[in-house]
Amino acid sequence: MTVTFYFIRHGQSVDNCKTTIWAGWKDSPLTNHGPQQAEALGAAFASTPLTAIYASPLKRAHSTALGLHAAQPSPKPEIIITPDLREQGFGVAEGKTHVSHGAMDLKQGIFPIIRGRTDKFPEGESRDDVRQRGARVLSEYLMPHILAARGHTPDTLPHRVAVVSHGICIAELLGAILYRVPSSERREYWFGGVQNTGWHCLEVGLLDEQPGVHNGPEVSLHDAPLKVLVRDINNHTHLTGLPKAPGGLGSVAHDPAQAKITAYLSGNTTAIDEDTNTP
Repeated sequence: MTVTFYFIRHGQSVDNCKTTIWAGWKDSPLTNHGPQQAEALGAAFASTPLTAIYASPLKRAHSTALGLHAAQPSPKPEIIITPDLREQGFGVAEGKTHVSHGAMDLKQGIFPIIRGRTDKFPEGESRDDVRQRGARVLSEYLMPHILAARGHTPDTLPHRVAVVSHGICIAELLGAILYRVPSSERREYWFGGVQNTGWHCLEVGLLDEQPGVHNGPEVSLHDAPLKVLVRDINNHTHLTGLPKAPGGLGSVAHDPAQAKITAYLSGNTTAIDEDTNTP
């Protein structure tokens, strides 16, 4: 049997509305629109019981995970928080403006787009560093679910796991998963540009799984080859028709103490929006 994993990007954050800000570990909260997206996400999964929810500790992802969790049927799944699901850390560039080209100049505050997998800002992380975190998440958190599903019969309750994280981190985590697929069967996918609260869906299992066998040899969490079926990429149908707060309030930081906003402008969210410009 396989495990169905949903890799979900967080809801719209305040820094998502600042299209040129380096926002990795910078703990930007959700906007007023963000909880509405999380609520719509939860409604979309209300009839899909989850085995567990893993989430980044950063506010924008943790709050989204809480929205997903709130709509789950009882018994509700546990929410497990791990810093390995944080976005790529940009070090001294956090909160600074990025530019599309040019050389880095710390004195002038110029922080160009990072293009190489090993490139990083001082005190920050490279893409390869995030990939290593993704490999740890796979071994420490996801593989136990895959191993638990081994040998289960079709009438067993399905294993469904949600991972609520950030755009770059999700892409690198999925890269770590696909790396465990034999090269002869591996396909290339692009997991970038995912909408806020959009998700990728993958079915993952052991390549040498033997249905009905429960007491086979131990499988290394680090080396077991995987079989992966990509079911969905950037699914955000739950956002169709979801209106935004009027008067620019959609970009204002969400205040849980304020009254719930019920008046919205009509209109659809778009695939290319402020939601997709920052991690």
